Parts: sequence; structure tokens; C-alpha cells
Amino acid sequence: MALFEFTCRQCEGSFAIEAHDIVRGDEELECTHCDFEFHKAGASDFAAALGEFLEQLKALNKKFAFSAEFNSDTLNDSEEALDDDDEEADEKIDEDEDEDEAS
Repeated sequence: MALFEFTCRQCEGSFAIEAHDIVRGDEELECTHCDFEFHKAGASDFAAALGEFLEQLKALNKKFAFSAEFNSDTLNDSEEALDDDDEEADEKIDEDEDEDEAS
């Protein structure tokens, strides 16, 4: 079972939702304390991505046992690292194209 624990940034209340409830749409992404909610389109996108993630974990589970912990406060650091990797890849492609044109 995958359980997501949330802390509302509006009221700081904590609540948890099981991943399969998010994927099936049985639970709304809203704070159980102040009813602050994530917008519907974003919640739908999150549920779809989570569903795909869980399917991939099922395949991985055939070979490995695992656990995971996510902390949203570190997401920006990860995004910056991914952006840097994307920039480096773009620069490499540009260099390769320049070399091809010179040949």
C-alpha cells in the first residue's frame, strides 16, 4: 500500500490519502481541516501520473523490494539539477550539429 501524507500550506493541517484512492478518484486532493483543495485539472494530471508510477512499481516489485519517501521541499533542487542536465544535453546536440555541418 502506498500512502501519501500531506501538510496543507494554508492551515498546516496534516492528512493522508492512499495512492489507489487518488488514482481511482475516490478521494479529492483537499485538506480535511480547512477544505483547501488542489485544482481539478492538476489533481487529474497527478492521479494519471501516479497511476503510471504505480504500474511501473508493480513491474519493479518482481525483482526488488523497495520503499520510498518524498519531501516536496527538495523538489526544486531536483528540478534545477534536471534543468542543468537538459541544458547540457542541448549544448551537446548543438555541438554535434556544428561538427556535422563542418564535415
